[in-house]
Amino acid sequence: TLSSAGFIGQIISAIISILDVLKDGIGTLIGSLVDTVLGAVDGILSDILSGNFAVEIGKSLRDGVG
Repeated sequence: TLSSAGFIGQIISAIISILDVLKDGIGTLIGSLVDTVLGAVDGILSDILSGNFAVEIGKSLRDGVG
């Protein structure tokens, strides 16, 4: 039926996407993932330690209330 054909197409698309990501090797994928996580942690720590964290929360609260 048409609905099962669409489902099979989605599965094939997902498999092709995974293969596309893995074509450069698993090391590249893991390295990119680690870089992304460390970049996020660095940004969070920088905001907290610089005091911008409290300022941003205050602005968000002010904008949300007012």
